[in-house]
Amino acid sequence: LLARLDRALSTGWARDVPDRQRTMRATLDWSHDLLAEPEKALFRRLSVFFGGFSLEAAETVNDDEDVVDLLGRLVEQSLVTTEQNAVEDEARYGMLEPVRQYAKEKLEESGEAEETRRRHAASFLDLTERVAPELTRAEQAASLERLRREHDNLRAALGWLLDRGDIEGAARIGWGALWFWYIHGHISEGRGWMERALRHGGASTPGGRAKILVAIGGLAWREGDNDRAEAALEEGERLARESGDWEVLARALLARGYVATNRGERERAEAALAESGRLYRGLGDSWGAGLALMGGVHVALAEGDPARAERLLAEAEKPLRASGAPWGLGAALSMRALLMQFRGDDAPAVPLLRESVGLSMSLADIPSLGVELANLAGALASLGWGERAARLFGAAEALRESSGMAIRFAPWHELYERHLEALRAQLDA
Repeated sequence: LLARLDRALSTGWARDVPDRQRTMRATLDWSHDLLAEPEKALFRRLSVFFGGFSLEAAETVNDDEDVVDLLGRLVEQSLVTTEQNAVEDEARYGMLEPVRQYAKEKLEESGEAEETRRRHAASFLDLTERVAPELTRAEQAASLERLRREHDNLRAALGWLLDRGDIEGAARIGWGALWFWYIHGHISEGRGWMERALRHGGASTPGGRAKILVAIGGLAWREGDNDRAEAALEEGERLARESGDWEVLARALLARGYVATNRGERERAEAALAESGRLYRGLGDSWGAGLALMGGVHVALAEGDPARAERLLAEAEKPLRASGAPWGLGAALSMRALLMQFRGDDAPAVPLLRESVGLSMSLADIPSLGVELANLAGALASLGWGERAARLFGAAEALRESSGMAIRFAPWHELYERHLEALRAQLDA
């Protein structure tokens, strides 16, 4: 559709186009001619935004200080749309796609396109770096929602940076958006952007390359690609150590711990997770420290030691609660329910799973929902609610597939198969 609109606007509106398209063009020409030059300048520059924009973002691509007044006049002319953002109680603006395409044509004619797109990319690079620390704190839900609203703009910024060989800028956006991709289920897309940055071969600092590799490694693990994850994380860890970037190193070790757990390499997993936890505590990141301890819970389960897993989970819950970030709390609730299910205590696991499902839904955390609904389905199957369990199993599988998530954790699969057997027995009865 976008390509067709682009072609339509670039043909000069030849005689053989439908009357309604010529009428649209004439209406846009008429509205544009009524604008003063500062209004025309803002109008064409706003065409670089995708999926809407805030007042703050509009100010970054325009030189005029009176953006509020200029934007108001574009709204009055119906060239810009507006809606109220219920989450942050602020106005959000946009353009209908035919109008944006027309404005884009004007931007190309003006000779300002390259500079305006550079400003757009810089604006969203700045946004991701400002929001990234909030993704591990109490502001997590609001910050995830902000990145969700700007996802199309982040895509446009990444594409522009990579097209121009700015690998460092792309690495910074990818690093800032990593937890957003991870939690909201844009796993394959995020990995695709970072793999493209790695393949580009343009200039990048060791620190920038480390961010790209660690991002690839974490997302590849989430996809179940342990071999690619380990290779990327190994090099990313080395570069992070060389550049002295302790945050990147902590995340590399965290992911390597989970990969080693999936591979049954207990000693390597525990060593990586322990060092990651120490680094996160040194950085004052209680959320990261809690996730490192959660990794230890996975190791204990993989080794068939549920009692140790219980102790480590109780220890992990403290820093996760201290962080205020809901995603870690949901993971802890889900794990506590899972430990109950391993013991065969499915009934008390149900309320915990319902609570964790609620937290995941509030965060739009599609990958976790795919796991939690499967666990809830298993509990219901064990309790004799076969039809409800069957529906939930189907929904869970669809969610995991849509997010690109794959699970390579053997204890979970063993429990999953046990629950499926219980369901089949009920449905066959």
